[in-house]
Amino acid sequence: MKKYFLLITCLLIYTSYTWAQEAKIIRVKSGQDPAQAVAAGDRYQFAKFTDGKIHYINNVSVGKLNYSILLGEVHFIDSKRDTLSLANEHLIKMINIGDSKFYYDKEAGYVEEIAVFDKVKLAIKQMMIVVNSEKEGAYGQSSAVSSIKTYNSISTGNGQIQKLQIHGDILLTKHASYYIIDQNNRVHLATKPNFLRVYAKNKKEIAAYIKEQVINFKSEKDLKKLLQFCSGLV
Repeated sequence: MKKYFLLITCLLIYTSYTWAQEAKIIRVKSGQDPAQAVAAGDRYQFAKFTDGKIHYINNVSVGKLNYSILLGEVHFIDSKRDTLSLANEHLIKMINIGDSKFYYDKEAGYVEEIAVFDKVKLAIKQMMIVVNSEKEGAYGQSSAVSSIKTYNSISTGNGQIQKLQIHGDILLTKHASYYIIDQNNRVHLATKPNFLRVYAKNKKEIAAYIKEQVINFKSEKDLKKLLQFCSGLV
């Protein structure tokens, strides 16, 4: 019994340590501009702006592009060396940044293709999220009494990046969520109901497989395994 308890304790310590190692927390102090407080390596997915193509419904544009993890936007550098966000996003079919492919959805925003299974794609959305926030207290000091829930946008469509107005410290960390893109290029959050909707002809087999394999819809490995199974069904 003592050995069993010791094993569980060690596993809990290891899990906590692993989570702490992976979940980098960034503090943005009251009044700071997150675009300055967060290092470029954390703000953007790629180390530098890279040659890319924006495939619109009627034309293609080229330029130096990067994906902003901080904002969940695709940015480009114009002829004046200003960093801008894309306009007319609803007209975008696909974006290539180097070897990466991004798609835009009104609800999900930008998602990146990471695997293809027959005609269905697995995509990831990386974003910087607020894991905790502190309301500005008396005399401009930070207080943990309650959380701030709203702050102004840091950018506008096809406009230069602007400063966020933040009152009170906030804590940020990177977060990944997964999506499936169906045969008609519609984007769905990776959930059991959405899998059963996309693969409606094989709902019973897929539901049984999800239950048997205990699929974690937040695990890239599990989602790839599930999609591999789904793509093999007739």
